[in-house]
Amino acid sequence: GAFIFSIVGIVATKNEYFDKGGRFVLFTLTLMTFGLVVFTFVRWVDSIARLGRVGSTVAKVENATAVALKRRKAAPTLHGVSVKQREIQGLAVFADAVGYVQRINMSALQHFAENAMGRVTVGVLPGAFICPGRAVAHFFPDRRMADDEYDLKRAANAFSIGGERIFDEDPRFGIIVLSQIAGRALSSAVNDPGTAIDIIGVMVRLLTLWGKPDDAPSSSEVAEVSHDRVEVPELSLHEMFDDAFMSMARDGSGTIEVILRLQKALSSLASLENVAMRDAAVYHARRVMSHAENGLGLSFEKAMAREASAFAFDGEDLRGSGT
Repeated sequence: GAFIFSIVGIVATKNEYFDKGGRFVLFTLTLMTFGLVVFTFVRWVDSIARLGRVGSTVAKVENATAVALKRRKAAPTLHGVSVKQREIQGLAVFADAVGYVQRINMSALQHFAENAMGRVTVGVLPGAFICPGRAVAHFFPDRRMADDEYDLKRAANAFSIGGERIFDEDPRFGIIVLSQIAGRALSSAVNDPGTAIDIIGVMVRLLTLWGKPDDAPSSSEVAEVSHDRVEVPELSLHEMFDDAFMSMARDGSGTIEVILRLQKALSSLASLENVAMRDAAVYHARRVMSHAENGLGLSFEKAMAREASAFAFDGEDLRGSGT
């Protein structure tokens, strides 16, 4: 843009298109353009300097994951209704593509269900891997007709499937990426437990954002159900804990600093007024302790790990226990 501006300005000036006042305005605009170019260049250099730094990458992933979590927390069923158990068998909806579910067009599913006079139960959430033979949804008609009278292809087209997962509709993906960064940091080639410890803190912030009661939206803030014929399952809190802590418990089993920080993080999450979160935190604290018993070589480090894990065992004697 600055280049085109300069060419036009030079051509107009050489052909005496401007008078004295016009040249003054052109000079002023030139100074402004020059200042904008310098500012953009400095900001670009700063971005290049930060590019590739672990801290900057972790911060970007955390921000993207927090946005996705807030969006899903406000609409846990994607503006649909909760899944209902049925005794009858629905018509399976299969997608042609192979890959990850990136988005679900809820409006298209609602429109299909209204026209076909039935209800759609979504079987996969964004982030699920779709392969031949796995149904993406089931259709339950209000009145039974021949299967070929339902255009199930329209329902299948509501699922956008691509070769990779995306952050904005898939909160678990951000948690998985953070866990993978921690796994690389804990590898023997990198040996950077400090990065893993930082990511444990990020996990606590994200899961607290999801499960803290006083952060729950009020009844006036909860997204309205705009797709009453589409049933969508909610995110599993236990699966989110698996994504966050399972690999770090395994890869960091031989590092006492990581074990202690993991147990402190899980203890903090267990203290929240959320029964499901406490159950998940206690379960993973026991897993961390099992890995620590096998990974730590020094007896006093195992004793430290047992002390940090006491909240998950309700006073059980952990000495010599590998479970």
